[in-house]
Amino acid sequence: MDRITLLASLTKDANSLVDVGCDHGYVAIKALEEYGVRHAYLLDVNEAPLENARRNVINKNLLTQTTFILSNGLKEFDEEKDTLVIAGMGGILISTILNDSLEKVKKFKRIILAPNNEVDKLRAFLIRNHLVFDDEHLIKDGKKCYEIIVCHYDDKIKTSYSLLDMKFGPILRKKNLPLFAEIIEKKKTLLNECLKKANDEDGKAKIKVELAMIQLLKGAKNGK
Repeated sequence: MDRITLLASLTKDANSLVDVGCDHGYVAIKALEEYGVRHAYLLDVNEAPLENARRNVINKNLLTQTTFILSNGLKEFDEEKDTLVIAGMGGILISTILNDSLEKVKKFKRIILAPNNEVDKLRAFLIRNHLVFDDEHLIKDGKKCYEIIVCHYDDKIKTSYSLLDMKFGPILRKKNLPLFAEIIEKKKTLLNECLKKANDEDGKAKIKVELAMIQLLKGAKNGK
């Protein structure tokens, strides 16, 4: 399964899918065709991606099930729908999009986020704003690994998240996935190599913090 298919599968049976930063519209198309989604709203800040998505949707004869909206994040979207997807951009940008329309975000029953980087910063934002983690996924697509977060807003659930949860994922780090273990080992090896080459003390200190986090993760896994 590739990343697009996994994202689409997570929207299964949604009455409505809102895809922010829709790019070519592939997630929405697959969700409509294969996973029982009834209608998709494709949003993008630029005209070109929307036109690309429109052409792809027309080629699949899905135009009646699709709405296209030129919008910076959710700013121009004023309807209440059930499933939100934001994928293919950095964790800080996703956090900004969520924060700019937080009251709208709170109304979605299912929120699916797939950052390209800085996942820990996105998790920190979610934790601060009472977005509860329902699931986390890890997938390798080509040479790159992607983390996907499924969450929803609920300020009544009092969940305590640790620093390890924020760094590695409260659900992901407990799933015992071989790919997760492989990534952690590769990261540890790379950090040790960087530590040997580092010349400044600040750089060394940052690397040592990262290595300490990995050691804490392993200790938590072993029940220490």
